[in-house]
Amino acid sequence: PCVWLVDGNRNNCISIKENLSFLNVKIKAFHSGVAFLEAFDKKSTGCLLLEAHLPDMNGLEILRILVAQGVRLPIL
Repeated sequence: PCVWLVDGNRNNCISIKENLSFLNVKIKAFHSGVAFLEAFDKKSTGCLLLEAHLPDMNGLEILRILVAQGVRLPIL
């Protein structure tokens, strides 16, 4: 499984990755919605930690795109 982390603040990403390191899962961090959507594997298992306000798009836009693609991933 993978924790997909999308947060526009690099320091938040570093902090969250450090706090989740005990889980022993892969954590992929992105600082923009576009970068995340380009890299995301629709067959991925795990969860998505998604910031609502990103520099290039908002979290709801990303959610709409994922739902339209049939992605069924827990999202926080």
